[in-house]
Amino acid sequence: MSYDAAQVPDIDWDRPEDTPGLTLIEGFFAGEQLGRNGFRRPWAEPVTVAIGCVASWCGGFSPGPMIAFIEMREGDYLLGSGPCGGMGFPATAEVERDLIRCARGGRCRPRDF
Repeated sequence: MSYDAAQVPDIDWDRPEDTPGLTLIEGFFAGEQLGRNGFRRPWAEPVTVAIGCVASWCGGFSPGPMIAFIEMREGDYLLGSGPCGGMGFPATAEVERDLIRCARGGRCRPRDF
């Protein structure tokens, strides 16, 4: 996932109520889609990163590999993150194994991130 993190709103700590509630940033996601055989199907598309804020708390993503649940909305792709989390998660071997097991019809359980 790449996007210009400099576009994430700066917070004015003297006036946190002026922080915008939603900022849309154009980005690009390149990786593999999850299927029954794992992460094998190449996928690369422009993605709108939606950063939600409430007062002085904003979402965002760390740079580097991630596992993301990208929403298709009206023909566009959207990846959201708010002050209480989002749809991008660390790309660890354990998370990948759990998602592949779930995609194959195995036991699925929520994870604590």
